[in-house]
Formats: sequence, C-alpha cells, structure tokens
Amino acid sequence: YLEAIRDAVAQAQCPIELVVNAAVSDIKEYYRVAAVFWHACGLEEIQPERVEHFGMTTVEAMQNYCVPVVIDGGGQKEIVEHEYSGYRFSGLDELKMFSLTLIGDEDRRKTMAECASERSHLFSKDVFKIKFEKLLTQVELELVGKESLPAVAIRT
Repeated sequence: YLEAIRDAVAQAQCPIELVVNAAVSDIKEYYRVAAVFWHACGLEEIQPERVEHFGMTTVEAMQNYCVPVVIDGGGQKEIVEHEYSGYRFSGLDELKMFSLTLIGDEDRRKTMAECASERSHLFSKDVFKIKFEKLLTQVELELVGKESLPAVAIRT
C-alpha cells in the first residue's frame, strides 16, 4: 500500500511531501501550519470495521484551527458539523468541491477554523470525565435504586 502511495505521489505533478511514521512533535508542527485537514479513511469501503470509529486525529487538527474535510462515516459524523465546523463528503467530487470552496474563500475558511477549534473542546479529557461520571451515576441509580453510593474518586 505504501509503495502505491509513493508511486501516486511521484506521478502527481504538484508538491506533495509524504511523511511516514512522523514524530509527534513533527505532527504537531504540521497541524500548526496547515489550513485544511483531509480524512478519507473508509471511502468506498463496505466493511464497517475498516472505517475509523472516532477520529482523534480530526479532533487534534481542529484544535489547531485546521478545517476538517472528512468522510461522512464512522465517528466523523459525530465530530464535524457539516458546513459549520468543517465538511463531510461521500465521494471524491464532494471532496474536491469542499476543498476548492475553502481554498477560494479565505474568510469562510477562517470562520470555519474558529468553529472547528471551538467544537474540538467538546472532546477533551475533562468533558469525557464529566460525561463518564454522569453515566456511572445513572447506572448506579438503576442498579442500586437509591440516591447515591459514597463518591469514589476516578484516577486520571
């Protein structure tokens, strides 16, 4: 697969840099300077297990003001609000159209980048912890049938 990608990059007549197994510090720098984040894992895939179920890389890109243009499947549907904090596409024609829209309209891209960054905070560790504790409380109430058991600290 990697060789096929390398061949495609070599044949493309545009400046594409393929970085394999990049260090975390390099990835953070790429996010910092990027404007658009593309994610197509699962495009035209009929096996659901091969579609990314959440998409932490999308959230990381959004935290860094990259506008996501992502496949309309898997966890991407939960992360990206279409036409607000990014775009979700179902095929290559839509991917191209949304990408050209962002490239051609700097004001729109900046507004969406702000919205993407703001939305990314919904997926933080603190928000997860609050939601998880609420879920545990609800389960406890169902199982025990009374107000509450003594609070137990959750280690993070």
